[in-house]
Amino acid sequence: MFFHPKGAERGERPSKVYVRADTVQSEDGRVWLEAADGRWFAGERHFKFGGVPERALSVVEARLSPQEWNAMRENARWLALELAELPRPTARMVKHYDNLFDDGGVRYLKTVQQVYGPAADELDKLVDTRDIPDADPSLIENLISRWGDAVAVYDVGQGNCNAVLGDNIPQLYFDFGGGVLDHSPTFPAALQNFCFTEHPAIILSHWDWDHWSSAYRDPRAFEHYWIAPRQEFGAIHAACASRIGRNLLFWPSTTTALGAGSIRIERCSSRGKNRNHTGLALTVSDGNHTILLPGDARYTAFPSGRPSAGAVLSVVAPHHGADMRSTHVPLTTGHAESRVAYSCGDPNRYDHPRWKAMELHADAGWSRMLRTDDRRSGRPAHIRLEFPGHSVRGPCSAPCGESGCQLSIEQV
Repeated sequence: MFFHPKGAERGERPSKVYVRADTVQSEDGRVWLEAADGRWFAGERHFKFGGVPERALSVVEARLSPQEWNAMRENARWLALELAELPRPTARMVKHYDNLFDDGGVRYLKTVQQVYGPAADELDKLVDTRDIPDADPSLIENLISRWGDAVAVYDVGQGNCNAVLGDNIPQLYFDFGGGVLDHSPTFPAALQNFCFTEHPAIILSHWDWDHWSSAYRDPRAFEHYWIAPRQEFGAIHAACASRIGRNLLFWPSTTTALGAGSIRIERCSSRGKNRNHTGLALTVSDGNHTILLPGDARYTAFPSGRPSAGAVLSVVAPHHGADMRSTHVPLTTGHAESRVAYSCGDPNRYDHPRWKAMELHADAGWSRMLRTDDRRSGRPAHIRLEFPGHSVRGPCSAPCGESGCQLSIEQV
């Protein structure tokens, strides 16, 4: 089954899949397409949001330039891909993933057809979020009304999962992801359970899989509120959102920021529709010092990361240390507790953190760097970003003694 972390046999792979053409994930000349099995579509009669069953979900990865991809999809919202097991003279090699937590197999893309008319309308019903209302801002403020004395950057491999800590217990999560697809092996095997002692809400920066996938590793996450941006969905996004159900709180469309206690959520903005830069960012403050958690957004996409905002205590580097195509990095206040943290897995195909990203942070004064792929002890390399006056100065165990979670801090 697609969301089963331990994998499962799926049977014969489909020869035809449907993919939404305008919600692709792309990086370094690759595109990843959320696919629905054509056999299921042909036999289905009642289409609803998140309605593609797990057995009918998959991901198709192809090497395509933006120009090739735009020419292929033209102006269609949906495409039908015909796939084969054996190479053909005009077929393009792709990878087909049957499971979000496993590597894919080689297949061949025979044909691509644009889908219009009634078929496209039925497919639209699977991903249309318009019937889900915006959340009440007062509910969000109530959920984030927590006081944090530190921030955790958890080692989840090539993904992101941060938390606002109070007495070393998560009060809020910011992202709940981890390594997926061929990056799944970067997720630490020792991390089996997260902590929900204080009933933390989960704030989602954006809907990329590596930022929410660990909810399927520890399904207790679905029992909690999720504060998330409303973004364009594919079939896999919709399946996750449907599983969250009534606990899904879409960020109010007319609200730019909400804050309570030491927490402030800011909406990111960009000239385009890039999912990374149109989600949510988080700031945590003790009243005098601020820690920035941007998710995958460049710093200039949200107010507290822009040049006018001034220096900050610590940052979690955007997008696992990717080259953000932006030279701006906030200045450090230079306190003894100041750190830049990189949430990344080893190995990863993107070479995160990129040398360019590390160089830009160093130029902005960030001399003390921590990385979640630095597993010197063989344990998950969880990081704690501290405020002055709340320093523990070294590794510290989870309050449960790891009887209920594996979130003990290794790096400060």
